[in-house]
Amino acid sequence: MPGTSKRSAAPRSAIKRENAAALYALSGEIKKLKVLSDYYAFEAEKISASGKMPRTKAAFLLEAYVPAEAQNDVSSAINGVYDNLFYEFAEVDKDEMPPTLMKNNKVVKNFEFVTNMYTPPNYREFDPNAVMAIFFSIFMGFIMADVGYGLIMTIGGFIMAFRQTRDTGMKRLATVIGIGGVFTIIFGLLFGSFFGFSNLPFMPPPLIENVNVMLAGSINLPLILLIALAMGIVQLMASNACRAYAEFREGRVVDGVFFGIIWVIFLGGLLAVVLGFTDEFNMGYLVLPGGITCGASLLVAAVTAGMHERGFGKFTKGFGAVYGIINYFSDILSYSRLYGLMLSGAIIAQIVADNSWSLLTSGNVAFIIIGLVVMVVGHAFNLAMGLLGAYIHDARLQYIEFFSRFYSGEGELFRPLGGEHKYVFVND
Repeated sequence: MPGTSKRSAAPRSAIKRENAAALYALSGEIKKLKVLSDYYAFEAEKISASGKMPRTKAAFLLEAYVPAEAQNDVSSAINGVYDNLFYEFAEVDKDEMPPTLMKNNKVVKNFEFVTNMYTPPNYREFDPNAVMAIFFSIFMGFIMADVGYGLIMTIGGFIMAFRQTRDTGMKRLATVIGIGGVFTIIFGLLFGSFFGFSNLPFMPPPLIENVNVMLAGSINLPLILLIALAMGIVQLMASNACRAYAEFREGRVVDGVFFGIIWVIFLGGLLAVVLGFTDEFNMGYLVLPGGITCGASLLVAAVTAGMHERGFGKFTKGFGAVYGIINYFSDILSYSRLYGLMLSGAIIAQIVADNSWSLLTSGNVAFIIIGLVVMVVGHAFNLAMGLLGAYIHDARLQYIEFFSRFYSGEGELFRPLGGEHKYVFVND
């Protein structure tokens, strides 16, 4: 038996060598093989789609979703193919849930990548990406908050996006990072930070410093933390405004006012109270109108919360609306992570800058080389970890705090027949 194994092994080895040589000989035909691969994939997709069509030997019935702006193109493509051809375009039924085709401008389109990682919007709701993109960019810039890091993010992100010839997830992610880099530069200028260095001659003096402020004369808070919480209140206001807009689109104007706008007013009053209680702002005149606004809007929210309920449900819904304030305060505190991430990144950048600078100015060649290594490696590590944390926690705030009040999702993205290519792409 061992002899048989040896005799059979030699032919198998020879066959492998022959196959390898044959495959290597096709190396000059890789481009054609890629085209062929996509062609067969498309043919398989057509066969799969045709299996879903009612058909006889002489006729078939095709139903498909067509974007409204593509109707003329579809008509031009199929007219004249057969003499006995009938087709029509119709609106989708109210009970039907077609796939979603988002229509955003070139900037906002990139942020669809962030939303789709959570869940695409369904066909019946409005696309939140235009609003979300603003907050996502601001929060990323606030977390990174360094001019040097912002320059790397902007230049590197847009170069990576430009090098991608196809509209892929990587291209969109790189563009999101590039846009976030622009806001990182802005916040870096406000905080006066350039690769962890401060008070540099070519940098303007910082407008926002990590100093403490007194809240109501007794609570000591870092100013930057207060700014992060204020941005959280503003985004929660935007979330409730989106809830109101979603209700208005469905013709439920009353629901939009009492379930959306009233909470925008409440949060606006809360923001006014916080600003009024901050001693350094000298805006104490906001406390009384802000408090009245909070109280009045909360009373209206409690009274109207159960307007669609019957009996005892009207009372419990009203109580739930008042109790929901706890959730709002919890959500606002979630935005403290913006301050925590920004502060940790800033401290690491400052440590790297101080230690590398002391080595660079030592006058010793070996220490200078070590200082360069410390600066490059330290900032590269801090930038990579900062970007990872900024993206994850920024996305979390959008998914949980922002989307939770109005966004349903669970949509299916529109993918045209033959639109899934792996190697071959046709430009417009």
